[in-house]
Amino acid sequence: MVSALENNDKSEFGQAVDYAVRELRPLFVNGGLTPGRRQPSELFWAMSLKVISGRDKIGVIYSLSEEDDEILHYMANKERGAFDLYRKIIADRVDREAPLSHHMKIFHWALLHDKITAPKGRKKKAENFELNLKILLIAYHLVENFSIPKIGNAAGPNVSVCDAISTAFGRLGYRKSSRAIQELLVHKSSAELRGQARLLMTMETYHPIDQPDDFMRLLEEEGEYSGEAATEMLELLRNANK
Repeated sequence: MVSALENNDKSEFGQAVDYAVRELRPLFVNGGLTPGRRQPSELFWAMSLKVISGRDKIGVIYSLSEEDDEILHYMANKERGAFDLYRKIIADRVDREAPLSHHMKIFHWALLHDKITAPKGRKKKAENFELNLKILLIAYHLVENFSIPKIGNAAGPNVSVCDAISTAFGRLGYRKSSRAIQELLVHKSSAELRGQARLLMTMETYHPIDQPDDFMRLLEEEGEYSGEAATEMLELLRNANK
């Protein structure tokens, strides 16, 4: 049942729900929830190296510069996220019968002849990483742009950011409780995920290669959101650019 608050077009809560629905809808295909299953570092490489992606009737289209192609080829032999991303870029070009770069030809040949294996990830990939990341990014946007509390009050009306996102899931035919969303936002067990989310958000404002000082300053201002996730990824990026 749609609440009176949600149904009121003028209420900020209703607008917040509408925003969350728009952001979550692309994750639903044929009525089912189908989030991606990428490594956290795959997203990092795609953003830090400015890999451009789009979609057509064939599938995802990837584009990257010659310099970034060289960096990604180098890191694909060392880091699982870079490996996964580079393999997808090459597979897309093969499917389209598009030309491969020199580095792509080397990597493709190695894959075909079992001369290269995927680097082992340092930690088990979270099954719902992309879904939870999307929830966090929506939550951060709502906190910054709407005058509704981040976390609900058990004794008060259900008009928090967590409630808005939960309601949005309900509109799309999926059940996600406000409590589960709240755990992502504040629970200690989700601290690393919050670090990764904040790292990606910071990269949208300042690029770590082009604006390293501003990038680190903004990241450090986020308190708990800096830390291991940021340090590890930035160290990989520095090594790739040496």
